[in-house]
Amino acid sequence: MTNIVLLTTAWGRKHGGVNAFNEDLCVALAARLGRGGNVYCAVVGPTGQEIADAASRGVTLIPISKSKAGEFDETWAHYVLSWMKAERPGQEIDWWVGHDVVSGEAALYGAGVQGRAALIHHMNYHAYQVFKTDDANAAIAKYDRQKALFGKNADALFAVGPRLWESCRELSGRDVVQLIPGFPEGLPSERSSDSLLKAITFGRLDPSSDRIKQGRLAAAAFGEAVRRVRLGGREDAKKAVLYAVGAATPGLPKAEDPAEIAEEAANERLAVYTLSYEEDADKLFRRLSECNLAMMLSLHEGFGLVGWEAIAAEAPLILSRESGLYDLIQSVGPAKGCVHDVLIRGDNGATAYRPDDVDAVASAVVKVWSNLRAAKDHARDLKRILIEKFGCRWEDTATTFLAGLGVDVPPPGGGEGETQGGIPRRVFTRNEPINSVPRCAELTVDTTQGSSAEAFDLVPELRFGRWGFDVDDLRVTYGLREASLTLSLAGCAIAGARLGDSAASSSSVAATGDNRWIIMGPTENDILLRKALGNEALCAIRCDGEVAHVELNLTCAKADVVYTFEAAKAEALSVTSERILGIFLDKCLGRANHATGDVSLSRVVLAIGAAQ
Repeated sequence: MTNIVLLTTAWGRKHGGVNAFNEDLCVALAARLGRGGNVYCAVVGPTGQEIADAASRGVTLIPISKSKAGEFDETWAHYVLSWMKAERPGQEIDWWVGHDVVSGEAALYGAGVQGRAALIHHMNYHAYQVFKTDDANAAIAKYDRQKALFGKNADALFAVGPRLWESCRELSGRDVVQLIPGFPEGLPSERSSDSLLKAITFGRLDPSSDRIKQGRLAAAAFGEAVRRVRLGGREDAKKAVLYAVGAATPGLPKAEDPAEIAEEAANERLAVYTLSYEEDADKLFRRLSECNLAMMLSLHEGFGLVGWEAIAAEAPLILSRESGLYDLIQSVGPAKGCVHDVLIRGDNGATAYRPDDVDAVASAVVKVWSNLRAAKDHARDLKRILIEKFGCRWEDTATTFLAGLGVDVPPPGGGEGETQGGIPRRVFTRNEPINSVPRCAELTVDTTQGSSAEAFDLVPELRFGRWGFDVDDLRVTYGLREASLTLSLAGCAIAGARLGDSAASSSSVAATGDNRWIIMGPTENDILLRKALGNEALCAIRCDGEVAHVELNLTCAKADVVYTFEAAKAEALSVTSERILGIFLDKCLGRANHATGDVSLSRVVLAIGAAQ
């Protein structure tokens, strides 16, 4: 039984990215440990609702009675130890986890009494404090404190992303484990417009942080982009929207209000919403799902959870090169062309940015705006590529973290303690999906938490889009009217109700016979578009023997592949020409089943069996 205590200022998204990271990590650790351990999180004055929320997800909050959340010292360890003695008699703490200088010293002190200490590196003070304050002595004092912390004898060191991994190695002179965060789960389907620009910048954008976060730069560049597009003859430019979430603070001077900054740049009143910092993740992600452009323009960012969440929401992203997230994307070749990167130079003046910065970001905004559909396709590609490379699930992050602590857990998705002839079972082996037409249809598969080798809920994630190509002066665009998902099962069977058994359970998915589902939505202009599956289980699977095999095939009829043709010149194509082109393109479709005439769009296999 492993007992892990994490120390942070608040439960949830309060006060920024460290706490958001902590919450997701805690929940994932609890899920990965299962009955093999307990996860505790010590926070200042949690509410009853927060305690209940954490408990419902497997995490026990330890209340710390401090007047200020920022006072981290050795008394934290005494609070935690006293609570454990009273509430969990006989149990000892195995690991204290501190978040950088926020709670690292308290974790080290606790480990001096009982257990061991792990530190997570979240920010590089030496790289950005000098930009945040004009007081060089204060900036270097913070760096010295951080260097002293990571120079102490913590038992395990972690860092978020590649840039902080390198920074932590320099601070400590030791080996460091890199953590890649998971994407948020249960995100609403992307539902942004293909024509009206809705942009967002979010995070801690208050005046004290703006020198680093550059929220006002986002507003100025947005206004400049609107001005350029309007001068280019686009009459609906004024309808563009910008959400500056986190910029609204009490007593915000008019000159620092993003709405005023954007208006001055555009020379007209614009729809800019200066909003308060959003602690409710669900509300933030709902707003993010409506946006077709996100901006993370920080002068420096150790990692960049804001940009990471935008990628998870499949929003096209303008990203500062001075971020660990940019470094991570650059490390994956195919991902490089899927993000719009900019170099932010910054300034010591009142605005904290230069005219060159406004020009660079505005140019990127105009580029995205000129073809929102293509930008969203690239955003979907970026998410897919990162998932294929890094997993991007919090259970993966938790597994890496536990391995760094030396705590053994079953592989992600596996049952606890299951063996076959003394060999651990690889409960869920996912083969790489074969997405033959990735721009139009993409299929991945997962299982729900708590799944075992004998029974699991099958959760395929399915997305649709439109794509096109040019042949001389002809633009060909294609999409799907309808698709089918079929399961082939060996050593297992579907048990119980299925998604789409009734219109009440799902209006866009219909369960038919022969382990088949018809996918009818969501649609736009009668073409399947956006996320169709993935928010709930398709069905439950029960396994009969030691080995089982689930194959998912996504297909469509040739007649359900819809083409549109646009000639660059004024003359339109004749009906006969369109039919001939359609027949030709049908013949070119790869992976068609000659017996049925169906087109194979995607295939993925989920296998259960003994480790090889």
